[in-house]
Amino acid sequence: MESDGDANQPERSELTDGDIADNRTAQDEEIVALEAIFGDRLRFDPVERAGSILVDVPAFDTPLNVTARSVHEGAPSESCALTRLPPAKLAFRFGPRYPSNACVEFSVEAPWLDNVGRARVEKGMTTLWDGEGRIPCLYAFTDYLQTSTTNDTAHLELKCTDPSSTVAALVMHDRRMAQVEFDERLFLCEVCMEDHRGSTCVRFDPCHHLFCQPCARGYFSSRLEAGDPLAVGLCFNAQCAKIATSKMNESASPVTPVAPNFSFSAGQGTPPTISEPSAKPHRRGRIPRSQIRSILTPTQLADWERLTTLRRSELRADPLWCPHPWCGAPATAVVGVGAAPVGGARGGGDKEKTVQAQVEEELTRKAGIRMARCDYCGFYFCARCGKSWHG
Repeated sequence: MESDGDANQPERSELTDGDIADNRTAQDEEIVALEAIFGDRLRFDPVERAGSILVDVPAFDTPLNVTARSVHEGAPSESCALTRLPPAKLAFRFGPRYPSNACVEFSVEAPWLDNVGRARVEKGMTTLWDGEGRIPCLYAFTDYLQTSTTNDTAHLELKCTDPSSTVAALVMHDRRMAQVEFDERLFLCEVCMEDHRGSTCVRFDPCHHLFCQPCARGYFSSRLEAGDPLAVGLCFNAQCAKIATSKMNESASPVTPVAPNFSFSAGQGTPPTISEPSAKPHRRGRIPRSQIRSILTPTQLADWERLTTLRRSELRADPLWCPHPWCGAPATAVVGVGAAPVGGARGGGDKEKTVQAQVEEELTRKAGIRMARCDYCGFYFCARCGKSWHG
């Protein structure tokens, strides 16, 4: 900790009993004020006259670029971008000369401060106490910790023994705090149009569409009942699926696709590829399997896992692949899939006809042509040539 001898002004060599009593009174009053501000983030031992404060660092308006470099020469560095830093710990000890004649003994600890950064911060705090007129300064120290970090949002560099672990800890804290903030906020469900706390909502990435869990459970249940388990976990916002499909249809027409390799299997062959389009398409959002398991009921979860296994075994038996390089997910011939209506197939003037009925008409009209649908992005294409479905 910084010692009492760091003050710049000359000090009296001795303090009277009255001076010591006045200092102790000022210290007790400072602790009372800090308890009202920091609550349980303040720890103080009245016997040892020592304690600590956990100081939260405000979130950054723009991400802070952090680079952790190893103290060992030649070791790789690690970088990340954060919007929240872990709290800093300000440890302190009251001496009989504080605050009238000496600065409080203190030290700062934070996972984002190395020895150089810590020395810089502690020096600034000592100067702050002297400049404020030698008064109780712990609250001013906490404010300095926050502002000295948030004022410089360009870049933060630190040296440590294990850059990988340091950056991983910083990233985990950033994500954890982002989830806490999300759970506490209110969001409007796009289906029921009611406000729900984030802790009861489902957010899809990367599209960021959001629904409440009951509405998500209802949609996923309907897809399971329709025999479409691969749709479980995909975003069901109408615009999301529409944009994904329309952009892929537009980008498919001017390129020359490679015919799908129907003999592809694990370890043999590769999915078909085509030229990369100039515009990056919208990607349909999804949620991780762990979140799917938290939404479905035990019975639905068992059905989902059973149907998913069955469906994927069918895909392996007759593999088709989405012809777009940014997707490349497994696809399936539409015949026998289910009752999702489409209006793009020729001969299907009745929009209420099922996919199966329309495709059967197409197969009757022109034998050998197969419509396929990507199980991830929903793109309908000709399984023979890889182009957008043309009938």
